[in-house]
Amino acid sequence: MRTFKQDHFTRLFNNLYSLAHVGTSININSLRYAPKVGYMVSIKGVKVYEHIQDVITGEVISLVKELHDGSNKNYLGIWTDSVTGKCYIDISQWFDNKDKAIAKGIELNEIAIFDLSNCEEIRIKD
Repeated sequence: MRTFKQDHFTRLFNNLYSLAHVGTSININSLRYAPKVGYMVSIKGVKVYEHIQDVITGEVISLVKELHDGSNKNYLGIWTDSVTGKCYIDISQWFDNKDKAIAKGIELNEIAIFDLSNCEEIRIKD
């Protein structure tokens, strides 16, 4: 696992938290936002909060330290479920193919994947 300085985590969390209401994914290594096309699928380590105000910085940092394997394909994502209002923070991966993204989401028992082109969730589980 790659070791990050505290400043890296602070910038990662601040970028993430500021866009929680619309959802976003940020590359853990580069701090760049996800591409504007393709699909994001949560791959591991989901934290669920009743409301965005409940998100605790230290828990997010612990999640990244515990689960990030150093891959440039890993993104830290945040989104608010449009049905329940709950806030989800996870480690996610970018896919350029919708069918592959949906298959991965189903395999991992996900609620939804995110369509970056249309800026909307694609529910795959009720």
